[in-house]
Amino acid sequence: MFRQLAEEEERHEDILTISTEFHKIDALPDKVVPDSPFKIRESLDLAEKMKRAIEENELSLQQVLQMALSLEESVAELYFNELMNEKSDDDVISYLQKYYKDEMSHADRIKQYILENES
Repeated sequence: MFRQLAEEEERHEDILTISTEFHKIDALPDKVVPDSPFKIRESLDLAEKMKRAIEENELSLQQVLQMALSLEESVAELYFNELMNEKSDDDVISYLQKYYKDEMSHADRIKQYILENES
């Protein structure tokens, strides 16, 4: 599960990199850019907190799963997933969506993993 999540996150990074290039040439639709940097800051803060805790070897598997779930349910992640799954006539959004091949949301996949491995 973690390997698949990591591979999909790499594709998400590609989407963001491509989006940056579209933004440089003013071709990125306004709706792609969140209204507030606070939406992104929350997700970045959660990711940094999780990274530090993992590096310090302070987490159990259950704690890692709960932190990953919190990150996937953060505002920026939900916004990104919604944008990548919506129907759009915009050529740039449609182009970006070609890189988004997640079979299910990461939050749903983590929840499923937790349920399947409860004991």
